[in-house]
Amino acid sequence: MVGPVWKGVMSAVTATSDQWNNAPTLVPMHASALGIIAERTQEMVPVNAHALEGAVWLGGCAGDTAQADAADTAASDSADGETLTHAMAHAQLAGACHPSLNNSTPIPETPTDRGAAKMPSLWRQLPSVASRRIRRSHLLRSATRRERSLSRPSSPEVGMQRDVVPSIPLYGDKPILKLEPRRAVEYVEGTLYDKSGPFMEGATTDSLSVRLFCAPESGVSYLITTPDNRVFSAAKRRRWAMDNEGHFFAAMELKSVEAKLTSVSSANDPVFAEEYEEDLRNHFLDDALDELQKAETLTHPRPLLAPHILQTEDEKIVRLEEDYPEEAFFAIAGCTDEELYPVIALVFVEAITTLWWLHSHGWMHGDIKLENLMFTRDKDLVLIDFENASPFRGSRSHDGKIQLLSFDWTPPELEVSLLGRRMGPSGDLWALGCNLIRAFALRDGVEDSIVRESLLGAGRAAFFAFRKSLLPPSGPNDEPGYGVDLLPIVDAPEAKLDTVPRYQVHPARLLRRFARTAPCLLQYLLAYSVAPTPAERCEYKGMQLAKSMRDDSANADLWRLAKRALSVSIDMSGSAWVRPKLDEARTIMELEHTST
Repeated sequence: MVGPVWKGVMSAVTATSDQWNNAPTLVPMHASALGIIAERTQEMVPVNAHALEGAVWLGGCAGDTAQADAADTAASDSADGETLTHAMAHAQLAGACHPSLNNSTPIPETPTDRGAAKMPSLWRQLPSVASRRIRRSHLLRSATRRERSLSRPSSPEVGMQRDVVPSIPLYGDKPILKLEPRRAVEYVEGTLYDKSGPFMEGATTDSLSVRLFCAPESGVSYLITTPDNRVFSAAKRRRWAMDNEGHFFAAMELKSVEAKLTSVSSANDPVFAEEYEEDLRNHFLDDALDELQKAETLTHPRPLLAPHILQTEDEKIVRLEEDYPEEAFFAIAGCTDEELYPVIALVFVEAITTLWWLHSHGWMHGDIKLENLMFTRDKDLVLIDFENASPFRGSRSHDGKIQLLSFDWTPPELEVSLLGRRMGPSGDLWALGCNLIRAFALRDGVEDSIVRESLLGAGRAAFFAFRKSLLPPSGPNDEPGYGVDLLPIVDAPEAKLDTVPRYQVHPARLLRRFARTAPCLLQYLLAYSVAPTPAERCEYKGMQLAKSMRDDSANADLWRLAKRALSVSIDMSGSAWVRPKLDEARTIMELEHTST
């Protein structure tokens, strides 16, 4: 029964809204057919009988690229700018999210294995990696500059901004940050790797060498180092670069599609792995340009240097951006005990201030962690890695959440559905709080894997129960310390701290050094940051705390110690060592005399 009913629903959903209004008998069919399976999870999603109406409001995407292009064409000509070319599963999810649609009914449990033999055709028609990509592009429309076009056909189109929906009260109605013009790829002469020898791809060496690249169209020359083997990830390998004018860049080599695919197990979900591989191959370069565009728009304070995307003769992609010499992670790891709280306090004050600015202008970061908080040479904190970044308001298509592409330090309420993994702006506050707890715990001898298990894994329920025991019965209040009692942490006997399962840690042990070193900051995080639900979190109170910390004259020595620690950390960074070497090489090769 599922197959024929599903096909009937898919046919009906391509009708216009007027046609749909004339076919009300299809609504119950939708509710029965979509007993719907949250993709690759055991979580059931409630079905709403009026979900199709919600789909228009939410602005779900078409089931494939051709449908999406047709929808875009029709939208530009229609009176209300929307058409019903959405896949029915997207419609169902939209209805569940629409604030005015609340008469949903749960559906009995359905098998969740995407490869289930009974429903292979149904799985094939569920929203795919490609359809989610199209939806992300649609939601970026509100951030497109009206007066400039973007070079990629599938990028957000000019003039497609919808009427702005009411703002989220917490952040007000400040204008959405508009995307900077999209950069073009610069093709350069030279190869990043040799076909053999010590500099072939995959080889490692302790030394740092330099390779020369020339951009024929602009006449600019670039010196790019071999990789820094101490810093790399599944997606990027860090290098440094300098152009013939002496501008110094952080150079990120974007790893190949093959390297990224190592993180996907085809055995668990062959359909998804196939779609993911095809998506990466089709959009590898576009993704790099999109992230660069968002970084240029959202970095605060604004970068001093214009970024570049280079493609070498051996078809490698290198992203050049202004160099930020030190991560908050390494600054915290390398400071003295006396400097630990000052550095973490500075990270909190500047990070929450930046997040408030970002959220107030309608954007979320979506991947907050110590590794993505960087310090400039002037010791200002900036955010990096904007892969997840997206506007969460600004049009009728936005519902206060964004779709994530990477999933680190995600909040408990993370929505796992047919629209992907999604969260709202308080997820950034959750991640910041978790990482400040992580910073103190790591310096107190708790392993990173145990911190993650306690806050994100099997230990989270125990952490929340312990947190609740520290709060007043009515919840946090306006008293000093928000009513949070830290004595059970400070006075916890060592014997009690060991009564936890293996590979976990007692919450009091996790928070011990934090409570003894920075009680006021920990009280705020427990009250309004690392809370189980978005309703319990309050970024505004964090801004109030940050302002009081910054304005308090008694904290002058605190900031002095923090700046001193950062100066030492920056002076010992790889950037500080590499920059003069590249400048020396530029002089020896007489590149400073070349024209641009």
